[in-house]
Amino acid sequence: MARASHALAEWHYYKAKESYGKDEAGYAASNLKAAASHLQLAASSSHYEFGPDTVGMFESIRKNGKMISDYKKIDNNLLGKDLDGVEKAVKEMGDVLKTTAK
Repeated sequence: MARASHALAEWHYYKAKESYGKDEAGYAASNLKAAASHLQLAASSSHYEFGPDTVGMFESIRKNGKMISDYKKIDNNLLGKDLDGVEKAVKEMGDVLKTTAK
């Protein structure tokens, strides 16, 4: 389950990055929200705990996704920061899964 959730998180991250590049903040925020959810599922399935900064970033992404769904604008710089954070978390989870596979 952890590997499947990680793969989905990675896919949503790349979709968010693509949308961000096209200046489609709503799609980017939606995909970041999905990526964060899948990363948390992957961590839970593999009995891994992200650090407080990453957990805080996931909460921020959820709030930003809610703002978008409520038809409010989101700061592009904040969206870019969330993209960077999710990228780091995807890599971190990938490293964890490689280590536990051995």
